Amino acid sequence: MKKNIIDVYPDIAKGLVAFAVDVDRRALRVNVQDLYWQFIKNDVLELTFTLPAGSYATSVMREIIEED
Repeated sequence: MKKNIIDVYPDIAKGLVAFAVDVDRRALRVNVQDLYWQFIKNDVLELTFTLPAGSYATSVMREIIEED
């Protein structure tokens, strides 16, 4: 049975309500804009790009980099 996150962490939920934290959501997808790439050495790739406000470059890089 799947539990609601509020049921799992009721104290955290009460704290968020007490401090009047605004509810916000982040997009699951982000459009990378102005993408430019170049190899500055044989094994060094330089990327530049623009993201909309609220997006994180580290999240984009995580999707690009393949770990062994």
